Amino acid sequence: MNNSIGILYVDDEPINLQLFKINLGNKYNIFTANSGSNALEVLAQFKKQINVIVSDFRMPKMNGIELINTAKLKYPSINCYMLTGFDTNKEIDEAIDKGTLNKCFRKPFNMVEIDYEMKAIGGSV
Repeated sequence: MNNSIGILYVDDEPINLQLFKINLGNKYNIFTANSGSNALEVLAQFKKQINVIVSDFRMPKMNGIELINTAKLKYPSINCYMLTGFDTNKEIDEAIDKGTLNKCFRKPFNMVEIDYEMKAIGGSV
């Protein structure tokens, strides 16, 4: 396991949280949250252990972009990725252009693609 990379995966669907942890938990330190507000709590509690946020876009109350914008204010060096089952939109494209988001992944998630991205940032963590 690459203990130097801690990933906070945020999704309002419990099955997706489980699948992410099952598929990448043997390689990375995985934290999960089921909402934007829960993610901010986890991030505050484990801030020294989390280097990456991978967030679903569509969630109730706080979408993924709102979460990432809030997290980046407090933790500017964190690497952020969006995950969506829909086409990217203006909000996502702008966040990528500004450098707030590193990349947007598509659902269903491709674990090989996500693992490749995590390995690429592994040297900078």
